[in-house]
Amino acid sequence: MMMMMVTPPVFEGCTRVLDPDDQKAARDLYWEAICSDDNPNNLNPSARMKKVESLLRESIVKNPFVGEPHLVLAQVLLNLNAGSSRYYDEAAKEAEQGLRLLLQWGSSWDKRMSWEGWVSWVRVMRDKAKQQNWPTSTSASSKASSTTTTNNKDIINSTMHPISQKTSLALPQTISEFSSTWNSATSSWRLE
Repeated sequence: MMMMMVTPPVFEGCTRVLDPDDQKAARDLYWEAICSDDNPNNLNPSARMKKVESLLRESIVKNPFVGEPHLVLAQVLLNLNAGSSRYYDEAAKEAEQGLRLLLQWGSSWDKRMSWEGWVSWVRVMRDKAKQQNWPTSTSASSKASSTTTTNNKDIINSTMHPISQKTSLALPQTISEFSSTWNSATSSWRLE
């Protein structure tokens, strides 16, 4: 019997090496995008989301081998640009890349949420981006959930992202709301 060695798909089939400085820079950029509650330049919500988008894109350039920055970027694109097919397409692409990376690793890089939670959330975002159907406000979300087909509502409720379980589609729409929800949900956790 011949034994075959299988090369894991991570790091592009183990053909790439991630520089430790790039890894740290990517982590710091990602963390700044996720947790930045301060607004030193008094940016309006749209400008703040653009800043977060930029930080996430920089993080992805520094470390293209983990999924969570792609997932959060997909959510930012959906929240920032709902209504534009170009941005829905880009959000779907980022969600698919993030999902692909999560599945390759079989473990989450951002340990604030379980791997299963990330996978569930990215599938909701990917599907909604492909359907070009993303709520544009919390009140619109509530109205949308009551008018959605039972099948779609059941799918969304069965794969609900942990930070949005208060109501069926009350998703964070601003970075402050997102950070506030994460901070309260993870106040007893520590990242090292």
